[in-house]
Amino acid sequence: VPSSAPGNEVQTVDISPLLAGLAPEGWGLLGEVERFTADNLYEKINGRAEQYLAYDVVGLTCVSLANSAEQFIDLYVYDMGGPTRAFGIYSVERQEGQPAIDVGRGGYRVKASYFLWKGPYYVQVLSSEAGDPLQRIGAEIVRSLADGLVDNGEPVWGLRALPQADRVPGTVQYFMRDALSLGFLNNTYTARYRRGDAEITGFLSRQPSAEAATDVLDAYQNYLKKYGELVGRSE
Repeated sequence: VPSSAPGNEVQTVDISPLLAGLAPEGWGLLGEVERFTADNLYEKINGRAEQYLAYDVVGLTCVSLANSAEQFIDLYVYDMGGPTRAFGIYSVERQEGQPAIDVGRGGYRVKASYFLWKGPYYVQVLSSEAGDPLQRIGAEIVRSLADGLVDNGEPVWGLRALPQADRVPGTVQYFMRDALSLGFLNNTYTARYRRGDAEITGFLSRQPSAEAATDVLDAYQNYLKKYGELVGRSE
């Protein structure tokens, strides 16, 4: 599919004051709010930074909250520079089958921790323990945090462009690079589809021109010839 641009504007907003004001009653900041750029992100999430760099992460703002019972909640807000990239990192880290939350553009809960994306931001609210008390406090924090994040409403193209019929909910993913582990398949959305007992994975790759899209199609056809079976091709 040809495209003029993927629509990933770079946004750099200091949200440190927002995070500094999120501690509920009985909680306080455990240290200062920290900010990291793409260049030094590895200092905070060593071993995981490469996945974020693959989506051209702009930066990370984070802080820990703690109470007198030595419980803590870590807040991580990744600025991905645009909604498409924020959805992308959210989609590849998403855990299927977890309870959904109606916060931001999409999110879910794992025990007492929360994950969501809104506008250019990917958010993690990570609790030190499971259980109802921290789950309730985490829910309060994540809603306040999401309310303070600005979303310009720019759509994520692939969520609309991929066919809706028979699509398995919550299976759309966006890969900036190396979709399906194929080096030539960039700027690509994938989703699972189910009809009856049959399930397939479909993908849609947005390219800068018709010629580039044709090149990707030819590369995929050659891949199938080498590693699988090409049943047919239609124009």
